[in-house]
Amino acid sequence: MTTSFLGRSKELERISRRAVEAASGVGNVVVVEGEAGIGKTALLRVAAGEAHARGMRVLMARAREPEHDRPLGAARRILAGRGDRAAGAPAAEDFTPVSRDEARHRIVDLCAKGPVALVLDDAHWADTDSLRFLQALAGSVSRLPLLLVLAYRDTGSDHEAGHLLQILCHEADVLPMSPLAEDVVRDMAAERLGLVPGTSVLRAAADAAGNPLFITKLLNALIRENSVTLRDGKAELATEALPRSLDEELMRCVSWLPASLLQLLRLAAAIDPTAVATGELAAVSGRPQHEVAALVHRASALKILTDGSRPAFRHPLLARACYRSLPPALRPALHLDIAVALAETAAHPQRVAHHLALAPPTAHPKVITWLMDHSPSLMQQSPRMAAKVLQSTLGCIRSNDPGQEPLRLYLAQAQLRSAVLVPAREQAREALASICNSPLEGAFRWVLAYAWHLTGRPEIALREAEAATHCGQVCPEEIVRFKALASVAMLSIDLERAERMACETIDTAQRLRVHTPADAWYALAAVRYERWQTADALKLVQGALLTASTQEDAADVVLRLHVLKAYCLLQHGEITQAERAIEDGRRMVGQFCVTELPLSELAGALTLFAQGRWEEALTLTESGLSKDCPDDIWTSAALRSLAAVIHVRRGALTVAKSHLARITPRSHISPCYAFLTLWSRCLVDVADGAPERAVNRFLAETRSPFGGPVRLLAPRLVCLANSFGHTRLAQELADDLAATATKFPSAEVLAIATHCRGLLTNDVAMMAEASHFYAQLPWLPFRASYHEDMAAVLARAGRLEEARRTLYRALDIYDAMGASWDAVRATSRLRELGVRNGYRGRRGRPSNGWQSLTETELTVAELVAQGLSNPEVAARLFVSRRTIQTHVSSIFSKLGLTSRVELAAFVIRRGTALRSAPPGAWARDDTAPGLLLGEGKALGPTPEILPPRDYVPDPTVPAQRLNGQTRQT
Repeated sequence: MTTSFLGRSKELERISRRAVEAASGVGNVVVVEGEAGIGKTALLRVAAGEAHARGMRVLMARAREPEHDRPLGAARRILAGRGDRAAGAPAAEDFTPVSRDEARHRIVDLCAKGPVALVLDDAHWADTDSLRFLQALAGSVSRLPLLLVLAYRDTGSDHEAGHLLQILCHEADVLPMSPLAEDVVRDMAAERLGLVPGTSVLRAAADAAGNPLFITKLLNALIRENSVTLRDGKAELATEALPRSLDEELMRCVSWLPASLLQLLRLAAAIDPTAVATGELAAVSGRPQHEVAALVHRASALKILTDGSRPAFRHPLLARACYRSLPPALRPALHLDIAVALAETAAHPQRVAHHLALAPPTAHPKVITWLMDHSPSLMQQSPRMAAKVLQSTLGCIRSNDPGQEPLRLYLAQAQLRSAVLVPAREQAREALASICNSPLEGAFRWVLAYAWHLTGRPEIALREAEAATHCGQVCPEEIVRFKALASVAMLSIDLERAERMACETIDTAQRLRVHTPADAWYALAAVRYERWQTADALKLVQGALLTASTQEDAADVVLRLHVLKAYCLLQHGEITQAERAIEDGRRMVGQFCVTELPLSELAGALTLFAQGRWEEALTLTESGLSKDCPDDIWTSAALRSLAAVIHVRRGALTVAKSHLARITPRSHISPCYAFLTLWSRCLVDVADGAPERAVNRFLAETRSPFGGPVRLLAPRLVCLANSFGHTRLAQELADDLAATATKFPSAEVLAIATHCRGLLTNDVAMMAEASHFYAQLPWLPFRASYHEDMAAVLARAGRLEEARRTLYRALDIYDAMGASWDAVRATSRLRELGVRNGYRGRRGRPSNGWQSLTETELTVAELVAQGLSNPEVAARLFVSRRTIQTHVSSIFSKLGLTSRVELAAFVIRRGTALRSAPPGAWARDDTAPGLLLGEGKALGPTPEILPPRDYVPDPTVPAQRLNGQTRQT
């Protein structure tokens, strides 16, 4: 089958069946209907050839628009033998009918000599007399060996010929020509290009909406202008821009349209090709609305626009060609006219702003008025676009213009919401230096203070917030708001003062009878969390979320509250609820378009890290780092620090160092996450053979008080200091933690303090006191560290069998996480204490192949193989589309695949192999981790340690999935 006729087998079969019936003496009428370029003419030519092959006399012609007023013009073209006959078809005798009856009698005479196929293309241009002649034939066709085949498209006209065609359709076998399916388009592109089409080529072809003519024009243009390149064995677009000649070709395809309709289509493509509104077109074009409505109706009838109350271009390729046919020099001015016209029609703010962004900078009075009225709502919907439009407009406004000050505030607020923090600070600072006694001073001060807060500089945010409370132009409600922000900033400086400030803020709000800012409740909850009073913190967070939901400007703090809620739930071991809380926060970001700091990705990665799902945690860190945020934003530093922790513990020291090198000196990480940077740098020091440098680094950066997750690092720091002779330092660290436990005697702090004292005194009983806490701790890495420390204390007490059993628990967790560096360090440490038996197990997850996929990646691969799209998989797994996209890219990279089709085939083959494998079979990865470093010592490959016979694995450690099978050690 030729390229131009792929996917039309059903249509051909129907016409062939009618031709057989007509050849046997039972005539038929077939009407082929479809839009321009859909393949009607090609189908008629093939049908004529089929009829001729069956011995039928073929009379074929095409009606022409200039002849639609000429009586019997189309009939004469057929019967006079001047039509476009199929190849090999016999010519009719020269005959010119003078009436419809004479033409009908001529066809009847021909049918008496043998079966006849009468084929008329472009029947919509036929004159009324010819159509009445065809209607008369259709009425008697069942008694004649006659096949009557017509092709037409709806032109949207109301003349008599259109009604006659509709009557013919009622009496005929109507054959609608639908757009080509995706697989047919792919085959068509492969046949024309001679290569397997890649994603970019298929995406461009999809914009033709299945129209064969447009697809052919696209492929020819790509070949003609060498716009296709070979990448990974597939044909991909060399550049994002499609050839300019394609636009010219497509505009020639619609050149037959009336000039008024073409002009309207160009304007519609410029306004919005996805939503063509009659009122907007009338406002921009200056035409009467009824006239525009008639043109839109005709475009819909011609299948150029879709039907409905809000039509759209059926073919994005044609919309693009219509827009690019406008002179480039006129487009900016046209967009300005469109923006002004749309502003007067109460159009959606984003649509008006879109055209203002494409227009030249202007101080048009209507534009300034519109921005004054709609900037707040535009910032809620699209802060980046709002910032772009406002900055362009402000560049044209005079310094003494009364609209400059509010527009400048809107610009600073839009930049703040877009996480463009440095320009937001500069706008606020410059405005505060020039304004005097302005009611907008409080708003500018808020932008300045909050921008410093988001940058991770709480001390400056605190200073600016306190200065704002003493400003005479700040109203009482704003003062309460600044006090709440100050309490949040104080969290990283002094927890007790932060608690007092939050309580004072709440009291002040109640006394002044103003709404209590959610920041104050967040500060109180964060203090409780830092003291490990997670139950109280969770209650405060729940109440704060109810409070924040009523505040229009609280979207940022709502995200932070969801993240804090997730951390509290994580501490309680409620993993699923914690992940759901993070997803709720992520949806809040999408709903309110708040600052695009990847806080939800950071929280999600930490939650996965705690569970030992490190591969998935790395995927989320990559997703967060892929956001358009500079490296000096604190969330980027936190994400890179977490990635470095994982990589160094997996033995990838070089990768860990590269992440830390990207953390710039200006990266002021939020104090709540500062332990990540400290931890990652200390781990790199230890792995680099410089453990004393790690201890000194810790002393130089922070030591006391131990707050939040940093407390979990205390036992490892005590062990590290003690191992290298810093016994006094180790004792001081343990004493600091003991003092914290005395002041805030929670079960968690007491357990960690007991762990540290047990390490210093080698007291087995004291270490055992902390076992209940660690048995339920959801942070698997720290649970593994406890088992390792407990094994060392047991070994020093001579209880080697118990030490081996306990060590194996640690190694089991390290194995599940792929922490090969930790496994090497632990086995070396215990070997020196007499635990010398080997460990047989999986030593690190391979970097590629089926075994390298994580549990989540396996689930995503199976869902993709079932045909689910990325949004559908995201909805099924309750994660964002960006996360699924990252997972799919990781799967393709690990498996060496390039498409979802290849992945589906791979999964199917993999399932067949698993079904044929013996029960319990799993492939072992024998990749040795090589020479790794632990606590300053060079170590060889991981020794093999066999578990004792009575070893019972920890049921809370995730089972490993290898080759599709599940193994529990």
